[in-house]
Amino acid sequence: MRAYAFLCASALALTACGGGGSDTPSTNKPSAPPATPLKTVSGVAAASYPLVGKISIRDSAGKVKTQALQAGGSFSFDVSEMKSPFMLRASGEATDEPFVLHAAATNADGDGHYNVNPITDLIVAKAVGQTAAGYFDGGNYSNLTHESLTKQETAIQARIQPLLSAAGVPESVDLRRQAVAKDESGINAVLHVLEVKIDEVKHEVVLMNRLNGQKLIELLSQTTEVEGFKVDTDSAEVLREMPSIATIVKQHVELDYKTQGEQKLATLHPDFLDRGGNKDGYAKYIEFRRNFPNAESDNDKLRYFQVKSFQDKALAITFTKASYSQNMSGNFVNQTLNYLFKKDANNNWLAFGGRPDVGILQVKEKKQSSEYSCYKDCDFISLDLNQNYFISKNHDKYVKVVIYGPGLPKEGLVAQRNPRFYGFVKEWEFDSFKKNKYSSLLFGSESEVHILRSNPELQLAGRWPIYKAETFTPGGALYATELKTLQHFEDD
Repeated sequence: MRAYAFLCASALALTACGGGGSDTPSTNKPSAPPATPLKTVSGVAAASYPLVGKISIRDSAGKVKTQALQAGGSFSFDVSEMKSPFMLRASGEATDEPFVLHAAATNADGDGHYNVNPITDLIVAKAVGQTAAGYFDGGNYSNLTHESLTKQETAIQARIQPLLSAAGVPESVDLRRQAVAKDESGINAVLHVLEVKIDEVKHEVVLMNRLNGQKLIELLSQTTEVEGFKVDTDSAEVLREMPSIATIVKQHVELDYKTQGEQKLATLHPDFLDRGGNKDGYAKYIEFRRNFPNAESDNDKLRYFQVKSFQDKALAITFTKASYSQNMSGNFVNQTLNYLFKKDANNNWLAFGGRPDVGILQVKEKKQSSEYSCYKDCDFISLDLNQNYFISKNHDKYVKVVIYGPGLPKEGLVAQRNPRFYGFVKEWEFDSFKKNKYSSLLFGSESEVHILRSNPELQLAGRWPIYKAETFTPGGALYATELKTLQHFEDD
């Protein structure tokens, strides 16, 4: 099993079983639930989308029942002849990734709906002080009580309530039991942006708000309070308007080039840019598709989307679509794309495009888990000089680059043209790479420098550190200046 159990709670993670439902419960959580033996445990198993796979329930006597998950991740068990407390384990795929998720039920909880998702997995883990997977396999559930589950549910809810409140979810919501509406409002809006990770080696929990990168970190055994998420105005707007965002993503993907070209063009932001093509170019492509002899309709279908980040008022979304063409194999082929969505002057969310990375400096966030250079198991920022930026007819105009920013020397980090440039030799080389001038900097190559996230200046800079790159002509004149921060789409 991987060292990290990545439990990404984004998108439609708690799709309801049955009708549309509501995020607002009809009654508050009972303070003294009756201890009548459970007869039925039913609900929905989901990660970022409903799981496709199987689910098992195991009682305190070791009896196990297993069944296939139904449409929408729904399940139902007759537990009238089983003994409380119970552990649930759902295993399957969502967003084309494998997941194993857990939840718990006790007689004091009562019959009815139970969610099985990354949040309930975390609630169980915190209640018993170990990973839910290990606890399920251990089989001794003597310390699993309604009180311990409720206590940890309350604690976890306190951490994420700022997100829930921004999405219009009341504090009385029951995260373990409340059936969630099928649209992208309320809890589902939060699950689009909330990421849960459990480190099985360190027994550590990391909650992250994908919109601003804020992380809340604690040990599974930790009992002291942890601060909640902070939500700014723009992030709150995204949470509140997630249904509109989901609608425009679906329209952009599924509207057909040939028969719905004008409507598809209307999903684009005026400043749309994708792989070098703007909105006018997109219009010409639509016209080409419309007039191309024997062109088939696209029949593209949105399978799912995931929020990745939010900066400069642009929301980074990765979506996967199923494309079908009779001219090809006659089957659906999945395609995953990275796109930005941004509001126009009329306050409407529209497709902003993939916005290809241009310019000299590329800023990326990376994690190194194996021995590398002089460090291991660390997060770092990579500053890389883009070699392709100089492969053009104007390439001789730039002979020097100076980069300034958090973690770099005050006088800047200088790179010069490499006269030995050929084949696999980098065209640009940092002066300090040759001279080993700065012991605090780690170089991935002649043209790439790494700055540990633990660097004090980098920590003060926050989620989106800004770096400035200045390019100079052979005569020493400043040719261009650019400001860069992390890319919208980072490796998970």
